[in-house]
Amino acid sequence: MTTPRPLTGEDSERVIEHAIGSLGTLRELPWLGDAGTTLHLLTSLIRQAEQALPAAVAEARDQEYSWAQIARMLGTTPTAARQRYFTGPA
Repeated sequence: MTTPRPLTGEDSERVIEHAIGSLGTLRELPWLGDAGTTLHLLTSLIRQAEQALPAAVAEARDQEYSWAQIARMLGTTPTAARQRYFTGPA
């Protein structure tokens, strides 16, 4: 199985735009066209995604993905991925 690298593009952009709009609606913010509110919402989404990464990496390890495969998906090196996300005994 080929492990995908992180990608950006129109599909990702549409998802982010939808997520910003949805979060703005949920938070009842008058965000449309306001750059500060958009920045707040985008930063919130980024931080939430960053908080979800350790659990996603642990799940991948539980499913026997190698550190090399995980690193490729994260866009980093196996050493850097293991150093950041390894939670086992030292």
